[in-house]
Amino acid sequence: MKIEYKSVFIGTLILSLLSSSVMAKPIAATLTIGKNKQDFPGYVTKADDNNIYISQFENGVNAAGYSLASVSEISWREPDDWKAAMDLWNSNNYKEGSVAFQKAMEDYKGIANSKHPIMKDNIGAQAVFYYMECLRRTGQFNSMME
Repeated sequence: MKIEYKSVFIGTLILSLLSSSVMAKPIAATLTIGKNKQDFPGYVTKADDNNIYISQFENGVNAAGYSLASVSEISWREPDDWKAAMDLWNSNNYKEGSVAFQKAMEDYKGIANSKHPIMKDNIGAQAVFYYMECLRRTGQFNSMME
């Protein structure tokens, strides 16, 4: 019996680690949902091709999934780290920008993978673009292939 409990515990631990790895750093957003187009403020933790996960808490706990088909609009609020990365980009500081966008790519990868049309141009997807462009502009072509 001890082996079974240990196996279940290890399996649960691995699953929880895997599920947390796809969560994005929570991003404040307002979703317009439903036929009545009601605004729903919260913190987006991740998204896939069908659902977006929203928490009422800034740290992203207890996120609930909502069908992207019921969402008519998403109004994103720019996080401070994103603003700082964009300031580096706008000042042509591509070397430091590549570091900032690489971090943003990791932080927001949980939303970057969604291919739903309403999720296009989200911060996670933009981070990938700006990171690659910073590498290109600084001649770090080998890093682009990683």
